[in-house]
Parts: sequence; structure tokens; C-alpha cells
Amino acid sequence: MSTMTRRTKRHPRSIRTVIGGALVLLFAASSVATAAGPMTWHRLNPGDPPEHERYTCRAGEVWVCRYNKLPERDLGFAWNQTRGVFRGTETAFECPEWFSDAPCDAADTVIEGVGTFWTYDNDLRPTGSFSVDQQLLVSDDGSLWIYWTDAFVCPWYPTFAEALTSDPSCEFVP
Repeated sequence: MSTMTRRTKRHPRSIRTVIGGALVLLFAASSVATAAGPMTWHRLNPGDPPEHERYTCRAGEVWVCRYNKLPERDLGFAWNQTRGVFRGTETAFECPEWFSDAPCDAADTVIEGVGTFWTYDNDLRPTGSFSVDQQLLVSDDGSLWIYWTDAFVCPWYPTFAEALTSDPSCEFVP
């Protein structure tokens, strides 16, 4: 009795083509999300003493952002380790009636999500954490307004030099 064995011939070129195609698709998808690289904005928090706040985002299907403060000892600014993260996706936006024209005009791209913050006092001791619904109003000219839903909206600028020479005032819900 004879046994027939079926041999399967492997096609290295086919396997390489499939793997290569998968890698191309993987890199193409990730390059769309990171094409612009991280975007960074700065804000002068006009408290007493003032603070230099920074917000850095990586755009993609899901936007991921990081909030922190930078020490500005030469300017006599306060600093602590308060930091936060934001994750959100693009959404439609209807500008609230109480907004001035500036944040409404900035809403070329709107990202809605949740920001989570960890707070510290000026002695660098943790004081707690909280989460808040937020919308990022990103303009085509590079400016940013961050809207803490139903509370306030504040301007952010592409450079700290611009933040220092611009009005830092937030707009609060009446």
C-alpha cells in the first residue's frame, strides 16, 4: 500500500510581499496620526503669583494631550507639579451664546473628551485629582482655546512669548 504525501511548497516571495504590505499599511496609518508631530501651546495663568502652563497634543483618530507647568524662576512665577492628560475625538461644535467671537472663530477643529488632572501644592505635595469634560477649539492659525464644559474657556498660544504679550483672560459662564 502506498502512501501519498502532499508537499506544500512555501513561497518566500509571497510571504515577504504579504508582510511588506502589512508593514506599509501599518506605517501609513501611523503616519497620518503623527504627520504634524506634537502640537504645543502655552498659557500665562495670571494668578498671584502667575504660572507658565503648557499643553502638548498628538493629533490622530484619538487626540492625546498632556498638561503641565513649567518653572519660570527668573520671572518670579509659581510652579508645582500639577499635571494632566486629555483624550478626545473630533466632534461637531455649536458655540455657546456666552462666548465672545474669539473662541468661536478658533473652532476650526473641535476635539471633545475628558481631562484628568493630578494637583500638587507649592511644596510639591499631592493634593488630589479630578476629571472634567473638555473641548479643545483648535484654529487653523495655530491658536487654541480650551473649554471646560459649562464652566469657562481660556486662550492658549503657540509660544510662551506670545502668551506673555497676550490677554490671558478666561471667559466664564454667566
